[in-house]
Amino acid sequence: MTKKTYHPNQSQLFTANLAWNDLEIQPSVNEIPLTMGEPGTYVDVEERAKLLITALGAFSQRNSRRTFPLAAYTSQYSSPIWQRYQEYTEPVVIPGARRNAEMYDRIAAHSFWHATGFPALKKVVGIENIIRPKQIDERAIKMWDSFQDLYGRPKDLKDRNGYKRKLGKFVTNVVDSEANAA
Repeated sequence: MTKKTYHPNQSQLFTANLAWNDLEIQPSVNEIPLTMGEPGTYVDVEERAKLLITALGAFSQRNSRRTFPLAAYTSQYSSPIWQRYQEYTEPVVIPGARRNAEMYDRIAAHSFWHATGFPALKKVVGIENIIRPKQIDERAIKMWDSFQDLYGRPKDLKDRNGYKRKLGKFVTNVVDSEANAA
């Protein structure tokens, strides 16, 4: 049996008088960079999660505004609406709900677009030699359609809120780990 040689910086696996938790590695937030390149040419993972949370929240707001005109004319829901807004329901409130639905749709699309990292990818010098901007846009549209199919409809509320919670926990963990590292 031959004796193996070890690198001088390698620590021994078993040492006397050490408990298992003494051997645990305590990672530092700054050990491995999660980004590469000039600022603005990438999307930070924490920022991405926040942008997706914004998009998911905008879906919820948009859906409630989209369904408001229908609810205003559905007998089961219309009484409280018309009592609250009275003669302003039709000329002011319903068009306002439609306008706000469009605004939240734009917010969701904008947040999702930036969360994908495609705007940052388009800023990379020489990217057109690798991928055409039109291809980036086509890929973004496919991803947007998939994202809307998964989380955008009113019936997707449970999935949407579950994903928002998951992203929120991720953001909280990143903030907590940064605070502990400081």
